[in-house]
Order: sequence, then C-alpha cells, then structure tokens
Amino acid sequence: MCTDASYVDWSHGLERVIASRRGKQVFYVDQSKHQLLADGHLFIKDLQESDAGEYYCNHQLVADITVLKGHNFTVPEGTTVHLPCKTSDKVKQRWAFKRTPQSRKEFISTLYKNSTVKKEREDPALRFTHTVSHLVISDLQLQDSGLYLCNNREMAFLTVTT
Repeated sequence: MCTDASYVDWSHGLERVIASRRGKQVFYVDQSKHQLLADGHLFIKDLQESDAGEYYCNHQLVADITVLKGHNFTVPEGTTVHLPCKTSDKVKQRWAFKRTPQSRKEFISTLYKNSTVKKEREDPALRFTHTVSHLVISDLQLQDSGLYLCNNREMAFLTVTT
C-alpha cells in the first residue's frame, strides 16, 4: 500500500513503472495484469513466477514477492502467504487446517459468495483474512505449519521455519 493514494508510482524493481495515479488519471503498463485500488494498494492478477521480486511505491520498497509453485512450501516465520482456492464464483470458500495429514480437521473460516466471512476459530491478532480467491495468513508462526484445505481439497502443506 502507498501512503499517498492520489499520487502513486508502483514499480516492479526500481526502473520499471507498472502503474501510476496522478489525481484521477490512472496509467498502466498492462491493465489486464495490474489494478490500482482507491486506497493505494496494487492488486496483481494471476500471479506468475515472472511477478516475483521487489515492488516499490514512490521509490519506497513495499514488498518482496516470492511466487511458489506446487503444494509443499517452506516459508520463514513472520512472512505473509496467500493460499489460492480455485472455486467458481457461486461457491463459498471454507478453509480448514490439519497439523499433520492424520490430524483432525480444524475449520478456520468460511468466505461466502456475498463477501461475508464467518470465523470458525479464534484469531485475536486477525492474521487470517480472505481475498476473493485466497486465504491470507500474515505474520506466519511456527504453529501455522501444516496442511491447508479449501472446500475439502488440499491446497498447501506449509512448513514454517525460524
């Protein structure tokens, strides 16, 4: 997110500006790939490995993105992950967690098609949030290691390291 949403230059690396806002005028290198939200956030559609790298807003480093492929991921403690859930727009997302593949399923939350979210386990720090097609886990902790399921389908096995 950029602090001044009315004057924004987002770049992938320091040299390549991919989106800009000057007051009410918005410019994109590829509008099918990037979207500037009203609050200054940059939304990147359909992340690919080529989207990995550092992202700057007004020459300030905002994010260093790593795009992981597959289902088994080793990620450092304190980072943020976006776990995709591919469903039709008419289907809710119900996320569950299993510490090991043999453990009992623990439901995290459900995102309904009307965008309401029902939390199904305690999350006092609000580390678990949703986008339209992802479960976002912020500030990963060691205890977040395990199997994540969306609509009863295995999406990812996370191993969180120090």
